[in-house]
Amino acid sequence: MQPNGLPEPAATRMRATILNRRGIDLAAATQMVRCVEQYRAQILLERHGREAEADSLLDVTELRIPQGAVVMFRAQGPQAGPALDALQALIARRFDLEPTEDEA
Repeated sequence: MQPNGLPEPAATRMRATILNRRGIDLAAATQMVRCVEQYRAQILLERHGREAEADSLLDVTELRIPQGAVVMFRAQGPQAGPALDALQALIARRFDLEPTEDEA
């Protein structure tokens, strides 16, 4: 229940494939944390049944997500949709760490 008495909005989900060569290493995880911290949403990252808070650098890197891995994001909160849109764009840009196919 929200403070205004309304029920919590339903969680929004997104599936993504990690494209960059090093997967979600420390640099990519840092980019992810910076991205999600801009939104009022709680975002969980899940792979193989293990979950991490997407705004926790330690939690994200502990998942050891390699290139080609399919991950699931679950977001809840007033800016859940825009947060997932931003994450999707960041992943497509390979976390701004590598050139995309369009740039290569």
